[in-house]
Amino acid sequence: MARQQKRKLPNLSIIEDLKNASLESFKQGHYLQSGIIIFQIVESLLRIAIRAYGRGNNIDEESLQKAADDEISFARLVLHFNLIYPENKIGKRLTEFNNTRNRIIHRLFIDFESMNSLEECLKDFCMEGIKLNQLITKLLGVTNT
Repeated sequence: MARQQKRKLPNLSIIEDLKNASLESFKQGHYLQSGIIIFQIVESLLRIAIRAYGRGNNIDEESLQKAADDEISFARLVLHFNLIYPENKIGKRLTEFNNTRNRIIHRLFIDFESMNSLEECLKDFCMEGIKLNQLITKLLGVTNT
């Protein structure tokens, strides 16, 4: 019988360091780097929120693991979060955040003009990510991130 590998959970303790790295990047005008870090922070917090609200709704651990697995796309994570916590107020914003990220990637690799042409979009993306980070941490009852 194959031994089942224990899944790693998102590392909440590193989020503060990542936030600081993102802020430094933002201050230095490295908006793409900042946006990548912010997106990953929001994604990690979303995985934590799925597990937290799922446990609160008595969803079994195996199902929660599948719902928040590392291989699940951001769009599917939002869907799972909306199913587990339908009264949440951020599902649409999370979907739009993901859509904006996809548009940025498309512009970088398909319709690239210059980094300057992306600057305002990247700044707005970072700011929305910071707001979503704050909203998710508030939902989780975390006050120090």
